[in-house]
Amino acid sequence: MNPATGYVYVANMHSSSVTVLTGTRVVTTLSWAAAVPQAIGVNPATGYVYVANDLSNNVTVNFGDGCITTLATSTASPFVGVNQTTGYIYIGNPHG
Repeated sequence: MNPATGYVYVANMHSSSVTVLTGTRVVTTLSWAAAVPQAIGVNPATGYVYVANDLSNNVTVNFGDGCITTLATSTASPFVGVNQTTGYIYIGNPHG
């Protein structure tokens, strides 16, 4: 959740999408062609939302309710962490 905007982000692994909610209203659903969104990290200071895509070796960067870019990672990860002060994101490596 982003407390600055009130948006809640829900990873829909089985439909390759992320639903953006505000209160009980769906703002939008972002779709991925060949990714499995699994973990979401939010930086309320910048408004960036990071979606770790399991099985795809990447993280999708979103702002508000739209995709900005996709960053390649060295592993498929079901974990993402955000440091609000530095803006760094951390991707977990479940394989060691």
